Amino acid sequence: MALHIWTRSPCWDDRINPCFPRRDMFGEINRMARHVENLSRAKLAPFTYDEMPVIGSAEREISSVVNDEKKFQVSLDVKHFKPEELEVTIKDNQLIIHGKHEENKDEHGFVKREFTRAYWLPEGIKPENFKSNLSAEGVLTIEAPKFAAVQPGKHSIPIEMAKK
Repeated sequence: MALHIWTRSPCWDDRINPCFPRRDMFGEINRMARHVENLSRAKLAPFTYDEMPVIGSAEREISSVVNDEKKFQVSLDVKHFKPEELEVTIKDNQLIIHGKHEENKDEHGFVKREFTRAYWLPEGIKPENFKSNLSAEGVLTIEAPKFAAVQPGKHSIPIEMAKK
């Protein structure tokens, strides 16, 4: 009987023992991961990938994307950059627009600007077909036509006889 009372003592029950609490290592890691994930969702919830805010920028960049069955087009306000300060490249199936100019003196002091925008390219776009245009208002437009995909269905392929 004494043994029975001793084994049910709170000192030996690890669920309530304050000296040796039972720790579930993976439970703690999962709890921390959920906490970080919830923080990330709360912070990024009002934004989409293309609308992420530019931190530290006094001005808002204006960007628009057209992705329909005929073309893929990106328009971006780059009025603070000269054409030689802009670079447009395609790398790893992404259209990358980069602008940078060194410190310039204005009425309030010195200004240094730099940005990078990346857009995933949709199916049916050939990189060599992109064309760009910089308007007098400072809007850079980059576009490429889409090629029609092979229509599903049956296609006959003629067989030619090899000549002997």
